Amino acid sequence: ILIQQRPQQSSPPLLPTVPFRPVFFLRGSLLKVGETPTYHFYTPPLYHQPTALAFVGDLGQTENSTKTMNRILQASTATTNNNNNIDDDVPIVTALMIAGDLSYADGDPRRWESWLEVMEPLLRTLPFASVPGNHEVECDNVTHNVFVPYESFFRNPNRIASQDMVPPNDEYIDTLWRHQCNAPSQFLGHYNFGNAFYQYQHGLVHIIALNSYTSIVPNSIQYNWLTQVALPNVDRQITPWLVVMFHCPLYTTFLGHDGEINPTLMKSSIQDLLRDHKVNLVVSGHDHAYLRTRPVHHDKVDATGQSPMFWTLGAGGNREQHTRGYIHPDQPEEWVAKRDNDEYGFGHFFAKNATHAHLRWVRDGTSSSKVVVRDSVWIENYYYQ
Repeated sequence: ILIQQRPQQSSPPLLPTVPFRPVFFLRGSLLKVGETPTYHFYTPPLYHQPTALAFVGDLGQTENSTKTMNRILQASTATTNNNNNIDDDVPIVTALMIAGDLSYADGDPRRWESWLEVMEPLLRTLPFASVPGNHEVECDNVTHNVFVPYESFFRNPNRIASQDMVPPNDEYIDTLWRHQCNAPSQFLGHYNFGNAFYQYQHGLVHIIALNSYTSIVPNSIQYNWLTQVALPNVDRQITPWLVVMFHCPLYTTFLGHDGEINPTLMKSSIQDLLRDHKVNLVVSGHDHAYLRTRPVHHDKVDATGQSPMFWTLGAGGNREQHTRGYIHPDQPEEWVAKRDNDEYGFGHFFAKNATHAHLRWVRDGTSSSKVVVRDSVWIENYYYQ
């Protein structure tokens, strides 16, 4: 590993000067094969420094997926992409968070390999972490243990060490979609270890990653971890922005996954916790569309702004395409700030400082090199209000 200091750069008007930060170059060799190319990535920003993250869900491996990946890659390098809708350039991101449904392998291990090959240019440059979606439920056809490939391929930060395996019974197996180890949209399994849920810090942001497909009702393992370990360890003096990510959105304006049991149970269990602990942003996928809510609590707009915003970013480009439509096509719910069911893209979260952050939805791209932003809003950190 070769370590080189990143040169100081001039920044757009809305950004302070980027401080010195190490950049790592990786080079290795395989016996009798030859030397690999040189790869590099930037380390996370220091505490109290501006922080930019990319969020996306339901990527898959289609032409649209690769366009989205390419836009994220551009946002993670020194390439400057002027944008038609806002005055400043898209700040460089230093981490990628995937809100579930990564490869759409659906039980075919070859599709995991092909997804990793497609993702290689992005993942060798940008560190990433993820949460499990329903397309990661795929299990062992013999034991019916769930999330086996997902748990085997990845090592998310601060993993839960001890395994919690529950032998499957007939009722449990019956909940698997078509009795196969595939991708049930509604499924409550037993996955409380490893990559199931975790937390970590990145610059100004503290991220708590939860699992939509294991129990989070009061006194469950995940609920106790959230209330006794994760939330009490958030230090807003160090990481003033608190983001929670899981696959199934608690609020949806789209047809297809409305009324599902997983988000229904999760919503009743944690929505008060989210507001009480002043969570700024809740990121999800699952709906193959884009949604940004106003501050909302118990299905009502919080006019005081003292509640989280919910950000659905499931339009990563997967083969199932977009959702079937809107629940209310003519008049959206009062808590909807922006919704879109026609385009693909990713979410760009930029924490300028402890009190202000910029949310953008970046379209997956056309033949033009210009970045197209379909939604752009500055938000204030209500922790300080």
